[in-house]
Amino acid sequence: MATVSGSPDLAGSGAPPPGGGAQAVAAEEEEREVVRVRVKKCESFLPPEFRSFAVDPQITSLDVLQHILIRAFDLNG
Repeated sequence: MATVSGSPDLAGSGAPPPGGGAQAVAAEEEEREVVRVRVKKCESFLPPEFRSFAVDPQITSLDVLQHILIRAFDLNG
């Protein structure tokens, strides 16, 4: 399953970061959210395999995600 992991200060209260001013607010807006993915592959009686990686949901299409999984588990797609 996929889980979203974020820094608590990015969840924020809407107030600008201390000592950062307008530049820090602009930099924070430019940061992209990352989705951390942990995948478990179960195959018959073999022990399960796990892979973890992170993707940017703004630029990662379903085709790209499928390609990442194929490479991660050496699958014949």
